[in-house]
This record gives sequence, structure tokens and C-alpha cells, in this order.
Amino acid sequence: MCGPHGDIILAARPEETLLMVDIMPSEYGPTHPEGHYLKNRRPELYQKLVDMQAEFDGGYTYRCPPE
Repeated sequence: MCGPHGDIILAARPEETLLMVDIMPSEYGPTHPEGHYLKNRRPELYQKLVDMQAEFDGGYTYRCPPE
């Protein structure tokens, strides 16, 4: 599990593990000190996640909502 700045807070063992950790926002401060986090967005990287149609290998097409 990582904190907002990429620091490792808790690591799991290879076997099945339940992780529980308390995160105190006051210990981290602002994650975007300049206050302009929206200008750093890159929608071209996640556009396919919000598309209404997706083409898959084998000729399968997903449409939302389905016709």
C-alpha cells in the first residue's frame, strides 16, 4: 500500500493477506502544493475508459448502453 507521494506504507506477504493501515492526512500535507492539479490531467490516457463503444480482438464490439 502506498501513500499519496508514492511512499510504501505497508507491504503484503506472498500468501493471502489482509492489509489494514491508518492513514493520517495531516502527516502528508498537500499533494499538489501549487493548487493546479487539474492542469496536470491527461485525458488522452484514459479516454478509452469512458468511450461508449470498444472494439475487441475477434470482432467483438461492446456498446454502452447495449443496443
